Amino acid sequence: MKTTPWLIGAIMCCWLSLASESANNDALLAGLPSNAVDVHSTAAVVTIPRTRQFVFNDGDRHYQVMIKLPKDYRNNRTHHYPVVYMTDSMYSLQVVSGATRFPMNSNMMQQAILVAIGYQRPSKGSASRIRDYTPSHDASWKLPTGEAKRHVAFISEVVMPFIEKTIESTHNKIPLWVIR
Repeated sequence: MKTTPWLIGAIMCCWLSLASESANNDALLAGLPSNAVDVHSTAAVVTIPRTRQFVFNDGDRHYQVMIKLPKDYRNNRTHHYPVVYMTDSMYSLQVVSGATRFPMNSNMMQQAILVAIGYQRPSKGSASRIRDYTPSHDASWKLPTGEAKRHVAFISEVVMPFIEKTIESTHNKIPLWVIR
């Protein structure tokens, strides 16, 4: 019973923090050039604070990738942040961002960069998910299966190098993101 008021207080703090911070979000990320690297074609603002949405290309496939920067990212020019990669971006980023917001902002948890990889655009999520997350082909399924190897290669050869070169690197994050 003692945890209920604490939990309600934590939720309210997160909500108030989100409301005040979202007003500054556009200005904070406005300097990101849309042509910074050839793996993405758009850079639209999403409503999670300090988050940018990109479209990364994997041959003929295009995937939404959302990147959320830590609260102290723009104030700490030399810090190397851990990166949390996740799939199912529209669901996972909201959950992970919400679950880590209070612990990260109160220094109970290390600040981290969150990277959420979505489904192939413009396909329905289930079609992309089934194809990209299954390791082998199964003709009994109505939708294509068995392309997990290609998807893992895309993540490890396109998404991760972009993050390492552009976001994590202390040499590149200042000029590219122009957040500081």
